[in-house]
Order: sequence, then structure tokens, then C-alpha cells
Amino acid sequence: MTRLNKPQLVSERQITAVFSTGPRAPSGDGGCAAVCDTARVDVENWHSRRYWSERLGLSESQLVRAVRAAGPVVVQIERHLAERRERRARRRRETAGA
Repeated sequence: MTRLNKPQLVSERQITAVFSTGPRAPSGDGGCAAVCDTARVDVENWHSRRYWSERLGLSESQLVRAVRAAGPVVVQIERHLAERRERRARRRRETAGA
């Protein structure tokens, strides 16, 4: 049974990716055509870009900017996004109180 709207940690995403029954067609270079390393975002691979943009709730261009700022590791990207959201919320509170 799946729980809706439950955020998954990176370790849970890895388990989901490893044990999922979805199609995972190998690419021509011996790698995986779908998302292979679920702890990193490969912005050069459109599968990875689309997968992580949906998972993180970002557009693909926002995801690329986040990867440039925080690096390709998903935990660092999530931390970067949380810090940005906190800074925005703090600015809104300051301007509303002023």
C-alpha cells in the first residue's frame, strides 16, 4: 500500500528504484536508459532530468540551476532548495513586518 504525499528520503528512493518492476531497458553503452543512480542527478540524461524534476517538484530548467548551485547529489540539492525556501520566507516576514 502506498502512502500519498509522503516525502521519501534518498535511501527510500534507492530502494524503490532497485526493486521497482518498471521497464529498465539497457542503453547501447551497457548502461541503463532510465535513471540508474538515484542518489545523483545527471542533467545530461533527459530521463534523469525528467525523473528528478518531477520528484523534486521543479521545472527542468530550475533543476539544472539547482544542480549548478549545489552539485549533482540529491541530498545537497534538497538542502539547497530548503535553504532557498527558508530565505524567501524570512524575507517575506521581514517585508510584511516593516
